[in-house]
Amino acid sequence: MLQAAYYGHHKCCSQYITNIIKEICATLNLSWELEDHAVELPKRFYLEDNQFKESFLICWNSDYLLVRSLECLGFHVIRDPRDIITSGYFSHLYKHGEKWPKMRVYRNYLQGLDKEEGILAEMEFSSVYLYHIFSWKYNNPNVLEKKFEDLIANPMEEFTEIFSHLQIVPNLLCKEDLRAIIDKYSFKRLSDGRTQGEENVYSHYRNGITGDWKNHFSEQHIERFKKLFNPILIKTGYETDENW
Repeated sequence: MLQAAYYGHHKCCSQYITNIIKEICATLNLSWELEDHAVELPKRFYLEDNQFKESFLICWNSDYLLVRSLECLGFHVIRDPRDIITSGYFSHLYKHGEKWPKMRVYRNYLQGLDKEEGILAEMEFSSVYLYHIFSWKYNNPNVLEKKFEDLIANPMEEFTEIFSHLQIVPNLLCKEDLRAIIDKYSFKRLSDGRTQGEENVYSHYRNGITGDWKNHFSEQHIERFKKLFNPILIKTGYETDENW
């Protein structure tokens, strides 16, 4: 039966978190299933008596329409929407989604733009992912809310709280084993030895820092972002008012 779920969004550390979940499931002999862009789960997730086949559900690009139908414990991770745009721009320009036909078309389009125009285009392209963050209901007692920035700054502390909420630590997994898994998937290991801040635009793990939008947003980008997405920043607590 379904014991736990992770709800993620585009460019919110989903691959990193998924690696850790898969490692924990392998350690504990738990089954897992990954679903992308789900509003409801397909029949393959269920047994004949409508019980889940898997123990851990991993949801990428999550829509709250899916979450409200589930009663299991879960956690949800968001990121500063401005960093989502910045990360998305570089990822879509160089690396992300080689097998995604829409991305091949979009990448060709991005590569024909300069950076100023490209980041503006990214705001339009990623608006659907930011809407999922905005439309999320942040008061579900079964779902622990977390931010990308905290996971990066204090991974052991944050993941301990997450998996304690899911009743995995210490019930099934000790902190020492959790620490070993987190260390295995540190930025330095995943980026072939780079430290956070060392950039490689061709890597999925580009630089591992937060607040990077400040290095790339022009005044035009800021004004455009405010016009389109300020309510998201306010709702998620990344800003307290519109005059940032």
